[in-house]
Amino acid sequence: MQSVSRGAGLLAAFALASLCSAQNADNSTNTARINDVGPAVAGVVPEALGTSIAGPYDVESGPFDNRCLGVEEAWGHYIVTGAGHTTTGWNYMLHEYDYTGNYLGSTAQVTASTGWAGRDMESDEVAGKLWVGSDNGEVSEYDWIAGALVHNQLITVNVSGTVRALCQNDTTGNFYTKSFTSTFYEFDLIGNQYAAIAAAAPSAYGFGWDWASGTIWSTDAGPSVMEMTTAAVGTGNTFGFAGAAQGGADVYEDVLRNPGFLSIIVLSQTSPDSIELFDLGVSVGGTPCTPPIVYCTAAQNASSGGCFATISTSSNVCPVSDANDYDVLVSGAEENKPGVVFYGYAPATIPFSSGQLCVAPPIRRTPPQNTGGGGGGTPGCYNDRNAFLTAAGTMTHTEDFSGFTVDTSFDPTTGGTGPVAIAVGTIEVPVPGGAAFRNFIDVPPFQYGDNNGTNNCSSFTNWDEPTEIHVIPSAAVGAYGCGISQGLGLEMVEMACLAGGSTQYVCTPGDNGIDSFTGVISATLLDQIVYRSQTYSPGGGGEGFGLDGLEMVVGPAVGGCGGSMILRINDPMGNVIMGTGLSPQPGDIVFFQGWMRDPASGFGTDVSDAVEVTYK
Repeated sequence: MQSVSRGAGLLAAFALASLCSAQNADNSTNTARINDVGPAVAGVVPEALGTSIAGPYDVESGPFDNRCLGVEEAWGHYIVTGAGHTTTGWNYMLHEYDYTGNYLGSTAQVTASTGWAGRDMESDEVAGKLWVGSDNGEVSEYDWIAGALVHNQLITVNVSGTVRALCQNDTTGNFYTKSFTSTFYEFDLIGNQYAAIAAAAPSAYGFGWDWASGTIWSTDAGPSVMEMTTAAVGTGNTFGFAGAAQGGADVYEDVLRNPGFLSIIVLSQTSPDSIELFDLGVSVGGTPCTPPIVYCTAAQNASSGGCFATISTSSNVCPVSDANDYDVLVSGAEENKPGVVFYGYAPATIPFSSGQLCVAPPIRRTPPQNTGGGGGGTPGCYNDRNAFLTAAGTMTHTEDFSGFTVDTSFDPTTGGTGPVAIAVGTIEVPVPGGAAFRNFIDVPPFQYGDNNGTNNCSSFTNWDEPTEIHVIPSAAVGAYGCGISQGLGLEMVEMACLAGGSTQYVCTPGDNGIDSFTGVISATLLDQIVYRSQTYSPGGGGEGFGLDGLEMVVGPAVGGCGGSMILRINDPMGNVIMGTGLSPQPGDIVFFQGWMRDPASGFGTDVSDAVEVTYK
């Protein structure tokens, strides 16, 4: 977003090519994102670099588009480029959302591209211009007329390759772009090129101009965000964020949620594709404070139930806002145990029971509360097998494929009869198939979760040909997991967990390598697991993924680490309601920790991690 007009002859093109649903669009293993700017309000305390302000908001479901790429804040909306859905084909659109992620409608892109078309964007709100970067140096220009985008012209700019990341220097009127690890360019819209700098870092997917500092914010692989100079040199300011493949972004001032400081809206190609707003910590008159941070890992030994309690806050806002309820949350604790949350005004590292006390005396304690929990651990996706097994309890069914003595196809179009019976139920490839999905007999040793040298279930995923594999449990399950390996050219593997035809969870592997793990614990019993994969690596051989060590719990999961406690710090009026004793004053940093009684552990107690919070 840009609030200063530079005329119709200037382009703020920002291009970006990446797949929604954790897919990397242009066969690169790296990705990145960002973009733009706005006026300021003095005297407001910032939240700090990388603080999450709002979101994430799902931008995939509304328009049914899981190839979302770039995002731009303009004219009171978020605009997202999308290339269409993998199940319905290419459909190049510009999607619009309000500030809370509600889908408003779409406009068709105009492009000469036969690839991914529009990546990310740049806008000049005063001039009523939106520019969308694309393949082969293309920039597509739109006018904002009566609340709608109307295409004006296609421009070919003097850069090599894809216009992926882009921002405009509002002082010179020149633009900057970079595509992943390729050359960094400075250029204008009338054919001039002012700089071409070889720079492997960042692996840029988006740029945003920081008018307060005269620098560029770029997304990078990780995913992460970093600040750089106009000579493509990093300043050292950076932060990471949760997500999968990178997407676009835009820098602007969100006057309602982060007044007086620059914010960045970032698109993350996850499942679903989403956008999230972060603080850049760039102030025009405030004084930074310390955002909530977990500063102490307390537990040295697991509780008697194998639990390690953690702590967090209901918001990453710093300082605590008196406009919202603000809570300290203790989770992952033993279920149905009495406990308290306590706090103080200095940190500590003191041996204490089965761990350490992370709050210095004098300590204030809240009234006792029960950790509750109904068994089954915390519902959601897991990428750590040990954590999954602790939370889910004893598995009732397993399948390691060692019972298959010959290569066995599960695909009816490649010799299979499907569905094929396995120990945990059945596995099948729905017609028309085309996945070459089969059990593959390899060589000993046969071991859990190792796709190098063991029986496993594997699939080819051919070029531009989505693949689905269905696992039907023998009975509805509350927990399901398996080892998974992903080919290097594979852009996406996801595990959709269904109940009665309705998707309950979509989980993705923790990494793209061999021997990762994907599991789920569900509050609703699941009756089908669907694996989806896709590749955009050209060639007939394609890529693929393997499954090994399928494990499940028929019926509800029975683990016991779903206990939690909550402490309301203040209410919407800013009233302190967190217990008796000395109340915090504005600017105080308060240190919180949780304590649960656990006599069976042999230590008598179980303590959580600790978090520091700057009070309002």
